[in-house]
Amino acid sequence: MSLVFAPHEPVNVIFGGGLPARFVFQNERWVVTSAQADGIDWIAGESRVISWVIRAQIEDGSDAATFELVRNFSIGSGWMIDSVSFA
Repeated sequence: MSLVFAPHEPVNVIFGGGLPARFVFQNERWVVTSAQADGIDWIAGESRVISWVIRAQIEDGSDAATFELVRNFSIGSGWMIDSVSFA
């Protein structure tokens, strides 16, 4: 059974090589183990990722989860955790 919730919480994401790499959530440092672009926005012939589905684990490896990160460039907002699934 998995626990899914939607915190809609702002998060600072550190990117590496164009992909999400690290972030802090619930006072834990998370390391991204896989990331897939889930939404693309096209503006003036340029594409920007507006959502990611990522798998991450706490730095000490004690927990792992799947996160959906979203961003609304049109209003200049930062990244937000839209949903979290703990399996």
